[in-house]
Amino acid sequence: CRELALRKVTGRVTLATMLSVPACSVVIITRNRQALLQLSVASVLAQGSSSLFELIVVDDASTDGTRTWLNSLHDPRVRVLHRAECGGVAAARADGARAAKGELVAFTDDDCITSPTWLSELLAPFVNQGVGAVYGRTVYVGEGYRGYFPERLVTNSNGLWPAGGTIAYRRGVFNEVGYMDTFYARFNNEDTEFALRAIAAGFL
Repeated sequence: CRELALRKVTGRVTLATMLSVPACSVVIITRNRQALLQLSVASVLAQGSSSLFELIVVDDASTDGTRTWLNSLHDPRVRVLHRAECGGVAAARADGARAAKGELVAFTDDDCITSPTWLSELLAPFVNQGVGAVYGRTVYVGEGYRGYFPERLVTNSNGLWPAGGTIAYRRGVFNEVGYMDTFYARFNNEDTEFALRAIAAGFL
């Protein structure tokens, strides 16, 4: 699984009216990064009331203290899926999407800190029924971090490159497009490849 610098993610537009319950299922996948995960989960749970979202954490067979820590959480907004074997990020994302109860499925990563208004901003465009997917921007907060391809070429400071750290889909997108392809996970681009398929299908 990939090693990235700590990141901060935001939504795309201004605050909008809350959607129906549960409006959204937020999915975080993780493996052996308990310290980063704790920060990411805390930032998501600070987004708002239980009427706005549920949080699904998919533990991809961690061997550190991640499993124990996740099992100690008692927030009713949190559901945990433990995978018996490590299947990689694409398979874990797919598990989270399949388990989602919300009409909308949002993804962030275990090395991301969501801004306080991230989710409400990310979901705001979905009040338009013609919107199938929305993505936000990623800001790398590690001093001197240079990143990997395509991050060296695309800073994504204005949300120009769709990535799994801050993106949301209607459930119908998965019915039409399928799920993340494990082939592209080896290049750390399973999230972007899926988004490009969604674009090609007319959802972005």
